[in-house]
Parts: sequence; structure tokens; C-alpha cells
Amino acid sequence: MKKALLFIAVIAVIAGCTKKEVNNDSPIDIFNGYGHLKGSEPAATLWAGKNTDVGTVTYGIEQIDGVGYFTATYDLTGGWTMSESHLYAGPLGDMPLNKPGNPKIGRFPYAEDHSPNVTTYTYYVNCNDLPEYEDPGFTTAAHAVVHGPNGQEETAWRDGDHNFPGKRWGWYDDFYYDDAGNPITVLYGTEYTNDGYLNVYLLDVTNGTITHLLNELVGSQGTEFDGTAFDEENGYFYFVDYNTSELYYIELYGDSDVVSIGTLNGVASNATYYDGSYYYVDANTNELIQVQLSVSDDGSLYIISEVVISTVPFSVNVNDIAFDLSGNTMYIIGNYNGTVQLIEYDLGSDTYSSLDIDVPTNAQIAFGSDGSLYVVSSGSNGEVIIEIIDPDTGSSTLITGNANDNDDDNGTEEVNPFTDLAPGPLM
Repeated sequence: MKKALLFIAVIAVIAGCTKKEVNNDSPIDIFNGYGHLKGSEPAATLWAGKNTDVGTVTYGIEQIDGVGYFTATYDLTGGWTMSESHLYAGPLGDMPLNKPGNPKIGRFPYAEDHSPNVTTYTYYVNCNDLPEYEDPGFTTAAHAVVHGPNGQEETAWRDGDHNFPGKRWGWYDDFYYDDAGNPITVLYGTEYTNDGYLNVYLLDVTNGTITHLLNELVGSQGTEFDGTAFDEENGYFYFVDYNTSELYYIELYGDSDVVSIGTLNGVASNATYYDGSYYYVDANTNELIQVQLSVSDDGSLYIISEVVISTVPFSVNVNDIAFDLSGNTMYIIGNYNGTVQLIEYDLGSDTYSSLDIDVPTNAQIAFGSDGSLYVVSSGSNGEVIIEIIDPDTGSSTLITGNANDNDDDNGTEEVNPFTDLAPGPLM
């Protein structure tokens, strides 16, 4: 049962803030609506001279270093090699065809001369370079110039569902945009480190995997980063230098540098973001602070003011904070008298209640885009534990007890405990 927490506080009026206009050039869905196609497309035969099997071309959707790609992998067999390859991926109406309806290979947007000849090659097309709402979503065709073991040269096409409208042979395929697909709920975590590098991990809590998303040199030896929050509307990832209280942001899926916004008045070892403001609980005073942000004429963010809106009662050592999706209720996880507490704060009535919950003392929280409250912690052997907590009862559901880093560069390895956690978009 929840326990009411008695406190005396004067709540400040929360002033309005100027919000940055939505930057549609910073895509949030890294798969651009095609994530449901991941792992669903088999290989198809690469036909030379229309009827000679010389290998395969496999289409796929995959994520690499936080970017979603449509991939086309050529694999030649039987002594065949490839000297040229050409790939089209885009709207059906933009496919380069001549008046009779035959493909104009030289105008395919993705092409490569292979010298020396190769037996395998992969194209990577950013999913956000593909059309969203076309019907059918996008069209693709794979062509090659191939050479046989006896010196023969042939043109080759990947087998597909449709023939070109002209008289020449060849095929293309369609891939459909799916507005819902198989949605994936993601969170972002910062790794505990003091080497001056900001390390951000993408936690796929739907499938229980972790991907190393970002490694950015920001400070120097001894610098630790905490107080992370994510602005889904603009794609901004906020974090704080724990030692200096300097607040930064970076466009998580852009190519911009880390930008300093200013220095906070308090110490932010936890944070969340909602409706244009950054929130944190001061580690020294337990005051809940709203940092109001605005945009200057040159497009940079700056701090308007910091407003104390409440004080977390008693001597709760706060680990993390998270808004529910409505923005009316904030949840606080922390340690009090040897127990881990999940504290609910109603902003409208300025009241608190709490529950004892059975999670490790290093636990961090964030609401997923699916509306669930996730708790992420590390076990005694460094394994990452992901749970869903019912905020009304405190009961937990284990998602995975051993979520690992599946980054392609690092192999599979356990990551260090997260300093903070932030919600991400539905992918």
C-alpha cells in the first residue's frame, strides 16, 4: 500500500517557456516506418543471361551504430565474379526508365565498379532516404555485370515479383511502409565513466538487447556524465557534467557537435524532460527543479531560468526521476532507510506517496513510449537487468536478466552500470 509522505513546501508558479520549432530534418524513427521488415526478407537468385543461377542478392533492414539501413548484399557462387553492380531503391515513379519502359542502368542512384572483380558486395541505404507514405513504400532493383569461370560476360538481375514494363528482361520488388509494424520500445542509457567520453547506449527493451550508440569526447580525465534526458520532438539528448554542473545537448541522430547550454545552479545526478523543460532533483537539497529552455536567434539553446517547484520529502537519496506520458505525474526512485522507494509526485496537488520496491539500489527508471515504467539495474556480475514496475502496486515483471551489448564493433559484452536513463521513441 502506498504511504503518504508529509511535507511542507510552497510550489512556485511554473512559467511558460518558448519551445524550439520541430526539426523534421532530425529523424526519430531510424527505420522510417520499415522496421517491421527486419529479418523478414529471404535471399533471391541472381540470374545471369535470364536463366543462369550465379548466386543471390539478399535484401534486409538492419541497424548499425544507431542508423537504420536498407541493405542489398550480392553473393556470387560457382566461380562467377562481378565487375559492376547497380542498385535502385526509391519511389516506383522515380525509377529511371526509357520511353519503352526498360531500366536505364546508368542512372541507378547506387552503383559501383569493382576492380578487381568481387564475389560479394553490400549496399547500405539510409532508411530515412527512402519515401515514407508512397504506395507501395519503395521499389528496389538489383543489377550486375558478371563474369563466369570460362570467361563469359553476362548481365544479371535479382529475381523479383514484377517485370519491367519494357521488352527487356529483369525484375523489381516493392516494400510497403507500415505505420505500426512491430513497434520496438527503446530507452537510452549513459555508461558510468570518468574518462571524458559520453557513452550512450540504446536499450531495446522489447527484445532485451543493448547497442552502443554514441561515443563522444566531451571532457577530460575525471569527467563524469549524468542527468540525461531526451527531447523526442527535436531529437536532442541532454546530459550534465556531474563535476561542473554544465548542461549539454547533442542531436542524437544528427551530425552536430556537442553544445553547451549553460551551468545549472544545482547538482543533477538524475533528470527527465517534458514539454520544453529539463527537470532534475538537486543532489544536495532534494529540490525538484524545472530548467526552462529557449532558443536564441542563431538557433542555439540557452537557459531562461531555474524554478524550484517542490522538495522531495525526508532524506531520500534520489537515483532517478521520470514523467509518465501525461506529464501530470513524476516518479522518483531512491534509497531511504535501507530500502528502495518508488515515490509518486502529483504536480497538480503537490502531494507525494511512496512504495517499497524490490529492485537493486543502483536502479534507474524511465517510461517507455508504450506507457510502461521500466527499471534498469545491474546485477552482482555486471549483467544488465530490465524490469517493468507497476507504479500502483510495486510488483515487477522481469524482461531480461542479462541484456548485453550487441554492438557490431565490440562483439557481445556486458556494459557497466548506467549513470542515468532516458526514454526514447517508439521505433
